[in-house]
Amino acid sequence: MASLLSFARNSSTCSHCKKTLPLNPKTISWRLSNNAEISAIGLLYIVNFSNVSWDHFYAHTDATSLDGTIFEGKVAHGYFILSAAAGLFVQAKKGPVLLNYGIEDCRFTKPVYPGMTIGVRFTVKEKIAQEKRDEDDVPKGIVKFLVDVYDETDETVAIATILTMIKRRSPLE
Repeated sequence: MASLLSFARNSSTCSHCKKTLPLNPKTISWRLSNNAEISAIGLLYIVNFSNVSWDHFYAHTDATSLDGTIFEGKVAHGYFILSAAAGLFVQAKKGPVLLNYGIEDCRFTKPVYPGMTIGVRFTVKEKIAQEKRDEDDVPKGIVKFLVDVYDETDETVAIATILTMIKRRSPLE
């Protein structure tokens, strides 16, 4: 994530597929290969997310209940897709990211079925400096990212604004 904030480097390496990815100061965009760990959405991911989230809505868990609905088969949870997208662009190691601060304007625009592949494009929409609460507080701010999750046909399946609290490099930036 540090490279996304400083924009000092011309490329970055994907932690999942080890590909070198170009960086652009405005928009970061890439598609992971089908053999990347999390880019292909498997039925087991959907079942596990149902159990972990307690969301056992019929469209995620019961293929026999889908007659007369818009769904062609069991479908991934929208929040799982959004979480998986975050996993595609967030680095696990400690860095300037302090925490996720929230989600705005989230929409799930197309069903994602087992076997489909997702990718993510994200753009920095806004940076908001925050005041230090006291002199021991770290300089920080909120970065709003427009996150566009897309499938193998390049159609958007989810879109949201994700807010992240970031440690600033200096109090003046």
